[in-house]
Amino acid sequence: MKLSKISILSVPLLATGAIALSGCGKSGAPTTISYRQIGICQSYETSAVQHPKADEGFGVFKIESVDNSNNSSAFYFDPVRFYVNQSKPEDKGNIYKRDQRYMIPDARIGPALGVKYVDKITIPKGEKVEDVGFILIPLALNNPTQGPEADKVNFDVTFDTGSGDRGGFESVAEGIKIVKANPPDTKYTVIEDCKALPLK
Repeated sequence: MKLSKISILSVPLLATGAIALSGCGKSGAPTTISYRQIGICQSYETSAVQHPKADEGFGVFKIESVDNSNNSSAFYFDPVRFYVNQSKPEDKGNIYKRDQRYMIPDARIGPALGVKYVDKITIPKGEKVEDVGFILIPLALNNPTQGPEADKVNFDVTFDTGSGDRGGFESVAEGIKIVKANPPDTKYTVIEDCKALPLK
């Protein structure tokens, strides 16, 4: 089964639920989401073997924690808002051509990889949740953003709050601090079997 990317045109659908975001880091210090890039792989098996499209791979990331301990409002954490921006430089200002790759919201991925897959959760004000779970995002491996070729499979994840003065199209991590825990000089290679990644 081939999996297709979620296009930017689907962002308004995600934004529909954004009106219900509570707090979202706007009161007090920002809510901090910490994550690690685990690796890039080419297949995993649910009811059948899943492969990405040509020139793509599955980016596997672990959400280490969501820290709302210094915020005075609850935070509605919906993992389908995680994405990697793979827009071409000339398309970043065009809301209809942005290439934002969202996580796959398929609960079968957790059992397929033998890990805890992320789920929705409301984090009360003043609290921190550890070991949140894993996410999987289909990503282009042909360096569409035109970053350094030697670092083309090193990806940065962000979180779509669905807010901002342009609504769901302005997908910025408003009131959220995103921290990538991998050392900046970490190098990644693409492997075949997602279960062979260091999933811990």
